[in-house]
Amino acid sequence: MIENLQIIDLSLMDHLMFLFLAVLIPTMSLLSSQGMQDFHFDKKTKINLYYSNGFFLWILALIALTTFNFKARSFEQFGFSMPAWNCIVWVLTLLFIVLYLVELISKHIFIKQERKMDWTKNLQFIPSDLHEFKHYIFLAIAAGVCEEILFRGFLIHYIYSFVAGSALGLWIAIIVPAVVFAIGHLYQGKWAVLKILLGSMILSTVYLLSGSFFIVMVLHLGVDIISAIYARFLINQLDPDHTIEIETK
Repeated sequence: MIENLQIIDLSLMDHLMFLFLAVLIPTMSLLSSQGMQDFHFDKKTKINLYYSNGFFLWILALIALTTFNFKARSFEQFGFSMPAWNCIVWVLTLLFIVLYLVELISKHIFIKQERKMDWTKNLQFIPSDLHEFKHYIFLAIAAGVCEEILFRGFLIHYIYSFVAGSALGLWIAIIVPAVVFAIGHLYQGKWAVLKILLGSMILSTVYLLSGSFFIVMVLHLGVDIISAIYARFLINQLDPDHTIEIETK
């Protein structure tokens, strides 16, 4: 059923890529999570952030793909193929969409205004107008494509190559990359980390059962686009006169 999951003959490049993705990036996220709340993002800074982070993700993804192909591994089995739609894939895909929409709607209806104000302080990097949003799309596409290759593709195969023989090998290969990916979003707050962890585990299962990146990339891109639109709507609703100011350290 998990036909695209490969036990790969790991190379030095694989180990270096793992250390970068699973150790260095989460550590950097932990160190910078507080600073994100205390930094003011003006228009130029945000646009530069979108492109620098976007190009960084594309470079990492290309390195990961080069590393994966180092010993002529199969890109088709890696996930570059049309998805196999079956009942479980449909259910999990719909579950992911429903959970995301429920969380978004409940956040808007039930969370108190003070909590919403605190939440928006973690999202000062989102686009504030259509001009910024056009640039943000580049980052959203890079995240939707490249983060799936890195965290859903490379890391799952890497971890599975160590734990394939154990009874919980498949679960470990799903959970560990999901944890790493969630920690990388700590700058969005602890609640965001928990929901990203759950969503990441669902997407990992969809990726493995469908044998393709296609579904998870589309879902990931959709979440990033819709979340940015909703966050901007929420900030404008709570602070129509843009009085929230965060001093630059």
